[in-house]
Amino acid sequence: SYFQSGLPNDGYDILRGTFMLTAFNHLSPGNFGGIQGGIDFGDCVHTFTRTLVSGLFGYNPDYPNGKVKLSPQFPTDWNDASIELPDVKIAFHRKGANINYHFALAKKAKMELRLPVQCDEIKKVIVNEKNGKWKILPGIGCSILLIQLPESSKADVLIEIGKPLPYINPLFIEGNIDNVIQLKSNNARIVEFEDPQGILCDAKIEKGTLVAKLTGNKGFHTVFAKVITGKTPQWSVFRIKVNDPNGEIIEEARFVHNIPANANWKNIDISAQLNADVTTIYQQKYLSPRPNTVSVRLGTDGYSPWTFPHWKSTPPIIKLDKLSNLLDNKNRLITPQGVPFNFNPKENNIAFTSLWDNYPSKIDFPIHQTGKAIFFLVSGSTNIMQCRIANAVIRINYADGKIDSLALIPPVNYWNLSPIDSHATGPGQGSRTDYTSEIDKFCMPAKLPETVQLGENCRAMLLNLKLRQGIELKSVTLETLSQEVVVGLMGITILK
Repeated sequence: SYFQSGLPNDGYDILRGTFMLTAFNHLSPGNFGGIQGGIDFGDCVHTFTRTLVSGLFGYNPDYPNGKVKLSPQFPTDWNDASIELPDVKIAFHRKGANINYHFALAKKAKMELRLPVQCDEIKKVIVNEKNGKWKILPGIGCSILLIQLPESSKADVLIEIGKPLPYINPLFIEGNIDNVIQLKSNNARIVEFEDPQGILCDAKIEKGTLVAKLTGNKGFHTVFAKVITGKTPQWSVFRIKVNDPNGEIIEEARFVHNIPANANWKNIDISAQLNADVTTIYQQKYLSPRPNTVSVRLGTDGYSPWTFPHWKSTPPIIKLDKLSNLLDNKNRLITPQGVPFNFNPKENNIAFTSLWDNYPSKIDFPIHQTGKAIFFLVSGSTNIMQCRIANAVIRINYADGKIDSLALIPPVNYWNLSPIDSHATGPGQGSRTDYTSEIDKFCMPAKLPETVQLGENCRAMLLNLKLRQGIELKSVTLETLSQEVVVGLMGITILK
């Protein structure tokens, strides 16, 4: 993808890293496959070959339509490269102001050459010893020389350039929402720009510099600016991180971070909506909806990806053996954080929702209360294929028609009720089984969500949301959004 999008330096970093990891620092040197040593597990071979041939060397044949596209993407400091395959030979040599390419096809075809150049002008292009017709196009950090050739089996190209220019690497900029920023490219003037993610407003180009205000679109984004250097056009890439400190303060203010002493609680009776025993979550058969074809969906037990039966990794036994330490004499579950919930250990203890047909996709819970905040005890399943997306949503439905919501997103505020253990046994196949692994801290929230351990392999998430003061909360809706997960509510309590 990096090669095809015109970012050869980034592409080669990844290609070289993969090569060194799997083919050099490997139990079987020269093998492309899993570093665990499975020499028959060559998943990387095909992708490496395509990346090398079609990415780095840019050979993309379309023989059914009689065409071949050649768009090499060599790292910008390379002066020589060559490859020889049964279908094609490609050679590149650069010295001073002269660039030479040699392309030879085993089978004749029309050729489209897209050749990167880093210069202020093109002085001459010779193709097969004749003056060639060409067109200059903007490329990422460089320009692209476009040459269209009739059906042929070879193309020898000599390009004579003017002043060589450095490759313009993507530029990184960081700013806050509503900041005014200036985007400029060294030794080039901006003449156009593309803002596909809509992060700029009041944008205008002043003397070759793009001036704009950052909008309310937090995160990492990309802006493209068409620039002119001498007689050659290019695209400069600006990678922009938009921060929203005020928005983060507002978001944090939505939640109760410290439970007040002597809090007044109202436990909501949701017994009419409870439809399952949480300990049976992996004792079901999740049979539909499923495609009527071979697929790599989760196993019918709701736990096992395809390798688990082979590794003899069976679904864990879910227990509620710590409940005796949490229940009071009124059949209330008191969390370690001090929040009480109604809980009857002898009956159904959870209201499950799912896109599997086993349970409804959403459930409404009548509330008809006012209060300062609402607390939830949530438990259920998820898996790595559902990570970083909203697995489910809790909607807060007010009597005046307004709605607030809380998305359940692993690993931010929703974890699987049990660790997921692959039991992988091959060399190097030791796996992390839970969200608290030291090696995974880089992708976890700085503050881990609050949990309640109900028993062996069974935990719940303690979540909350502040309420609008004085406005009746009519109901709460739990709706599952992701395939293959089961999400449930065990309790709802209002902080009065």
